[in-house]
Amino acid sequence: MIKAVLLDLDDTLLLNPERQFVAEYLALIDAHFTDLWQHQALSNTIMRSVKALVGERAPHLTNMDIVLNLIEADTGRVNADIISNFNDFYSDVYPVLKRLSSPAPGAVELVDFLRERGITLVIATNPLFPPDPVRQRLSWAGLSEDSSSYALVTTADVMHFMKPDPAYYAEIVARIGIEPDEALMVGDGIDNDIIAALAAGLHTYYVTAKSAPDDLPADAAGTLDNLRRLIYEEWLDTLSTHPPTPAMIAPELRGNVGTLFGMLTDVQPHFWEMRPDP
Repeated sequence: MIKAVLLDLDDTLLLNPERQFVAEYLALIDAHFTDLWQHQALSNTIMRSVKALVGERAPHLTNMDIVLNLIEADTGRVNADIISNFNDFYSDVYPVLKRLSSPAPGAVELVDFLRERGITLVIATNPLFPPDPVRQRLSWAGLSEDSSSYALVTTADVMHFMKPDPAYYAEIVARIGIEPDEALMVGDGIDNDIIAALAAGLHTYYVTAKSAPDDLPADAAGTLDNLRRLIYEEWLDTLSTHPPTPAMIAPELRGNVGTLFGMLTDVQPHFWEMRPDP
């Protein structure tokens, strides 16, 4: 039984010309921080940090921790200043990128439909960004930017892995308390959204307005409107459990470790000093 639907954001719920968007985003960063910090080409550090998030990495560090540590090492700025300055950037500069984006057809209708059916919703965007720019892009898509509207929004400050690492999906299902085969991942990326989610044991729906590749391992493919129609016709009830494989063990363990460290960060220091009554 499908209990949760994970929704990719960019080019799934929000149409975004990826190359142009990334190029203009990095150009804005360089212009802003060259003036502010007198540091040339901060975008190079940003791109190096993205590479550092892929593959083997310390599971106790969030994606944000890794990015901040690299920026601090390259610029000599302390983390508190980096966070404050980037908050200003996302508040004052980042919104100009809205002109490149538009809501994906059927996105609002699908989200409303899933919510009406009581299905748990996760915004499963690749966790490269802190909360503010993700909230903005949700708003650009015509969706609620309030994180409480979703069981989880995968931002850089809470996640310990990123796509296409299957541990990213294992961390999501562990955080929301379901089994992998109780989740459906919906996205437009074959590697990031379909193959990686399948490797973690999730069901998948490939978002495309064209014909899907013949060898695509997704459970189904089509537009967001097609998906809404399928769910209305009780397609979710026809999905069979993916048989577990040895390859799923390592991602699940790593995802669980990331979830554990995420839970520990919410524990206030004084709780560690509490003792039971004698």
